[in-house]
Amino acid sequence: MSPLTDRTPLSSFVSCRKLLWDAAAIAYTLLGYVAGLALLLQSAVWANAFGVLLLTHSLVYSAYLSHEFMHSSIFPGRRWNVIWRTVMLWLNGGCYGNFDDLSRRHIAHHVDRVDFAGFDIVETLRALPKSIRWAILS
Repeated sequence: MSPLTDRTPLSSFVSCRKLLWDAAAIAYTLLGYVAGLALLLQSAVWANAFGVLLLTHSLVYSAYLSHEFMHSSIFPGRRWNVIWRTVMLWLNGGCYGNFDDLSRRHIAHHVDRVDFAGFDIVETLRALPKSIRWAILS
């Protein structure tokens, strides 16, 4: 019997717990994002500092979760992975790219074992006015 299809009590236990851990990570990410923003709006410096840490940590979680959603490894069906992937991409700024395009490039990164950039950064910098290029590179 294949380990992937084995439904022993241990694999059922792990599968059930995985769903709980995934749900906890998603909830922490969303609540941490909102709480971090709320703490940044407070007048106390300690609240601002904690808000920065909490917001940063929740954004890191959203990036990791986006990666897992791109692989469709959180939920069994594609539909819920796409919905939550979109939510996480909105949190971490990935909403500017098309999700299917991001997923395709990401999977190609794993298959081809190369990093792929959609634009040439050297040519982009050369096309900028000299003063802006100098400000970026200095």
